Amino acid sequence: MDAPLAAQGHFGGRVAHGSLLISVAIGLGSIDVPQANTVAMVGTTWRFLKAVKPGMTVHATWRLGRKREVSNPRWGLVV
Repeated sequence: MDAPLAAQGHFGGRVAHGSLLISVAIGLGSIDVPQANTVAMVGTTWRFLKAVKPGMTVHATWRLGRKREVSNPRWGLVV
């Protein structure tokens, strides 16, 4: 949070923490898949391609790999 100190670091300034970026990505993903209907998120893979600095725009890509039915027709399992 200290801009002068962060400027001396590896990224040359302040950057967003990975946990913040994951929470933003989950929020963006909940637009299409409401989190209230999600029981668990297991085996997710996160790729951080570059440092995110204040003022930058964040994009999230969610991909449905496959889905299958389960015993209860109101539920489903997606990967």
